[in-house]
Amino acid sequence: MTEELLTVARLLVHGRFGERRRLIDDIDRRHAWDGYGEFLAALFYLAVARRFPEGAGPVQVALLVREVRDRWDPGGLMIDPYAVAALIGSVFGDADATRIDPTTVGQLESLLVHHLLAGTNEVELDDLFARAEKLAA
Repeated sequence: MTEELLTVARLLVHGRFGERRRLIDDIDRRHAWDGYGEFLAALFYLAVARRFPEGAGPVQVALLVREVRDRWDPGGLMIDPYAVAALIGSVFGDADATRIDPTTVGQLESLLVHHLLAGTNEVELDDLFARAEKLAA
């Protein structure tokens, strides 16, 4: 993982979407995404496990899905609740997310990483990023 890609993830967590978009556009032009998908998946895994350290049953997953949709998709047209539930459930081995389109997976992982980690202090974030890098390797 390059520092530039770590910056993309840090901007995501902090909700600095304009800066992130500009950096993404530059990275897209250079096709310099090597390792980011794996890192994002690992960070997503850690974010969900952090939210539910004892695991999550169907009710807990449904409540998080509702929380995410209420915050980011109040009209209910943009976020597939079944895909979100499958991704969250897959962290605990309770669901299969392999049939979800990879682009959708990346979008939902990004959304959930932001939602679950927003407000995390820099020390904790540094630790999560280091752990995600190890998981993704």
